Parts: sequence; structure tokens; C-alpha cells
Amino acid sequence: MPEAESRYVSNGHVLSSPPLSVRFRGFIDSTVLFLGLYLTTLFSLDAYAAGQASAYNINNRVKDGTRTGKGFFGGGGGGGGGSGGGGPGPGSGGGGGRKLGTVDQIRAPESDDGKVHTGFSQDDWAAVIDAAEKKLPEIYEKQNAPEPGSVQLAKYIDHTLLKLDATEEQIDQLCKEAKEYNFKVSVSATTNIFASVCVRLNYVPHAINNLRGSTVDVACVVGFHEGTQSTSDKVTEALQGVTAGASELDIVLNHHLLNSQSGTPPFDEIFAELATLRSKVRSPVILKLILETSQLSRHNAIAACVLAQSAGFDFVKTSTGFNGQGATLENVKLMKAVVGEGMGVKASGGVRSLHDCVKMIEAGAERIGTSSGVAIMREGVLTKTGVEKAERSSKTTKHEGSDY
Repeated sequence: MPEAESRYVSNGHVLSSPPLSVRFRGFIDSTVLFLGLYLTTLFSLDAYAAGQASAYNINNRVKDGTRTGKGFFGGGGGGGGGSGGGGPGPGSGGGGGRKLGTVDQIRAPESDDGKVHTGFSQDDWAAVIDAAEKKLPEIYEKQNAPEPGSVQLAKYIDHTLLKLDATEEQIDQLCKEAKEYNFKVSVSATTNIFASVCVRLNYVPHAINNLRGSTVDVACVVGFHEGTQSTSDKVTEALQGVTAGASELDIVLNHHLLNSQSGTPPFDEIFAELATLRSKVRSPVILKLILETSQLSRHNAIAACVLAQSAGFDFVKTSTGFNGQGATLENVKLMKAVVGEGMGVKASGGVRSLHDCVKMIEAGAERIGTSSGVAIMREGVLTKTGVEKAERSSKTTKHEGSDY
């Protein structure tokens, strides 16, 4: 039965349209409904839908390449996403997989403690991290390493000096090597400039002065080396580093929280710290999270990578070099598999030879943190020279043989 038409009567007269009071109430009701829906959408914190247009997403440039944004929830969504890329996963199948939201999209407003939080429960985070682990490939893809002794290889190296007793003279030498180191090869001389120098906060201004006019960046460690400082202290240190001139920050994760013995680790607390740091230190400053993988289980290393990526960090880094075993090929492969092409991996700790360096790059590292950068490059030049001599000798032998 059709609904009866509404009629409005005023002073005994039938009105041709609703009176002003009725129209005003209708306007108010519509406005309240619109605002309710808008606020519900704004703060729903859907992890899969958020973060697509984030200025602090995992698409940041990393020195020698442009990130494609194929992070844990990107790149087609893998098996979980299928042909539509609808589910989480780092796999290559599917199209347009959804990313975990990053700080300026997924976050709620800062709470009274000054941190950025989400509406995720511990169970929500645990489910996301478990999904990441289930979607990891069984066989890791081997990456191509640059030619030994080349400019391209030098660009992978963060030339590092983090000893507490480092002197200004040693920092001077570190910067000189990073900026001006010349490598003589059999046919010419090539200048190889490292990606950055990595120092403690107190030496950032000194390094900046040394490297003025060069293309070498200065990286500064934050929360070094245990990572147990408060979030506010880390924010203060990070801002001091940027103010002093650092364009990259290597921030130590409080890995002790991930190793919590009282049930599920406080994922939201960890994310809150990382997201707060990213919100205070904006792009284009590059943020690297040092996991200290020697202190983490495989599952917790995966969790740390997911949290760092969702907070908008640019790199995950294996180690400080001051606590247990440094970088391992297994951990570098694992970290790269979790974060995908949209985020960088830095291998640090125990990388002292050309062989170590090349193997880490082949495993997926896009930065190498080492105090042995010069030794690695010298070894690379000698290797390259030896190969060229061997090739020339081989060609000469073949040519001489053809004369007989």
C-alpha cells in the first residue's frame, strides 16, 4: 500500500510545502547524520584502507632508487589478496594489495600522554603479524649486488663510527674517507662516495662541517644502544639530531618490550612510540629502526618489521653492533621478505669484508652499516683489477693459440 503523502496545516490552512520549522529540523537531522558518518569513517582506523596517500608512506626515495610501495600490505596482496589483492601478504599474486595504514592516516589524535595510538587491540595486531608470517615465501629471491669497487657499491655503505671514545680526529678521518676516497684501478681513478656517515648525536655538527658541499649525508643514532629510553627522550634526541643537520636517524627499538614474558607483547605501545617519532620527524628525513635481531625470535623480528612499516619508517636495520651477534643472512632475508620492495633493509654489525658485504646485498640489504667501508672498497678494487687482468690474459692466450 503506498505511503500517505505528508500534509501540513497552519491556522486552518493546508500548506503547499513544509513550514520553515520543519525544514530547519530536517536540516539539523541531516547534518548530525552526516557528521556522525564522517567521524565514524575518520576514526574507524581500518588498517587495510588507511594510509594510501600518506606523505610518510613506505614509498620514500632510498638513495639510488625510487620505492614502489610494495610493502607488506602492498604489491598485490599475495595469496591472501588473490586476483583482487584483497588480503594481506607480501606475495606477488593479485593486483593492488592493500597496505597497512601509516602514521598520518591510521593514527587517532594524540592522547594525553603525547603519543599517537590506534584503535587496534592486542588481538588485532597479533592477527596482522600472524598473517605476515604465514604469507612469507619459502624461497627468498636473490638480489643483484653492484660490481666490486664501483661507485654503486660505495653508495650502499653507511660509513660508521659509534664508539663512545671516538675523537674529533677520528670523525675527521671518517668524513674524509667518505667524501674523498680515491680508488686507483688499472685504467683510471674513480671517486667512490659513501651513502652517509653514521655518528652519535654529539658529533653531528662536526660531521656536517666536514661534509659541507659534498653529497654524503649524515646519519645520527637515537636511543643508542639499548633503546629503553622513554618516547619523549627519543623524540627530543631525534629533533636535536635533525636540528643539528642529520638527514637520517637510526633509532633503536625497545626490543625488551617484544620479549615480554607476560603474554602478548604490547604491540600498540610499540607502535605508538614509532608513530609518534614519525609524526614528530617528518619526511624527507629518513628513519631506520634498529631491531637488534640477535635478541629477537623469528616471530618477534617479523612483528617489529610490520610495526615499523605501519608507522611509516623507511628502513629496518638488523643490529647496533653492540649487543650480541650482528647481521646474519637469514635475518636480512627474513626482513626483506616481510617489508617487500617498498621499504629498505640495512645490514649492520659484523660486516667487515667484501664477501660479507656482497652476500648481505644479495640477501636483500640496501644499506650496509660498517666501520670497514674503506677496507671493503679496497678489496673490491683489488678484486676488480684481478678479474680484469685475468680476462685480458685469457683473451691473449686465446689469440696466441689461434695463430698456431
